[in-house]
Amino acid sequence: MSTTISSRIATLRRLHSETMSSWSGCVDTAGIADCGERHDAAREERAQDDADAAGGHWDRAIEAVEAGDIGTARQELEWARSLAAEWGDSSIETQALRLLDEDDEEEEDGDDDPEDEGVDADDCCVMVTVETMPDCHRSSHRAAGNWGTYPANGAERTEMTREDAQEIVDADEDGYDHIVEVKS
Repeated sequence: MSTTISSRIATLRRLHSETMSSWSGCVDTAGIADCGERHDAAREERAQDDADAAGGHWDRAIEAVEAGDIGTARQELEWARSLAAEWGDSSIETQALRLLDEDDEEEEDGDDDPEDEGVDADDCCVMVTVETMPDCHRSSHRAAGNWGTYPANGAERTEMTREDAQEIVDADEDGYDHIVEVKS
């Protein structure tokens, strides 16, 4: 295993640890309702179930990277990001996906095929749902230190090709815009 791959896996493991710590805080506070006046056990249980599912997606993503299957790793992280976004913050998953994109870019840089422009033909046909944060809401979310939960946070969801969605995600300096669902 090359040093670059080893360091990427180490980075993914660190990000996995960070996101699970974030999930722990989410689960701890998910049941608090009405400014602490009551406890919503069902919501807390949903948060724990989603945290467990996200952890499983991360584990499978890391295993896929170790096996050299970046496509599977990317899909697992997209699912983890979707779960995290539902609870308010998917920035760590977005970082991990960008790390995988760096892997792809490095492989493409070594490819001498002049007809290959780094675009997966399937990206032009696969439809996805992308969640974006309008500019008018971004400053208040930055000030609050979190992105809230769709739809109450003011985010918008749109269906488009994966290729177009990825351009939007890559251009987002805040790391909020993300693919929520991949339509097969």
